[in-house]
Amino acid sequence: MGLKSSTSNLLFSTAIASPEDWLVGGGEMGKGTRAMDWAKTPLGPIESWPQSLRATVSLCLASNFPYLAGVGPQARADLQRWLLADLWWQASAFHGSGLH
Repeated sequence: MGLKSSTSNLLFSTAIASPEDWLVGGGEMGKGTRAMDWAKTPLGPIESWPQSLRATVSLCLASNFPYLAGVGPQARADLQRWLLADLWWQASAFHGSGLH
């Protein structure tokens, strides 16, 4: 029984899909994502994105909740800086509140 080989090939395909096949919906953010010239960014042309990035972007655009996806070492550094600044602000506010 199990999966048919044709279904299995679709599920585990490593072929590069065109953006029209996976980059759908998403409202205004989806429109902006599709209109962006990604070839001029460090991520490169959208057609060459790995499946993991395509899946992440698709999930973010399909969600009703806001998401932030950081890709690469610079995004990680920026996110760490932002989180540390936020934690510092919260700690400062707590210590200045007289609640401790």
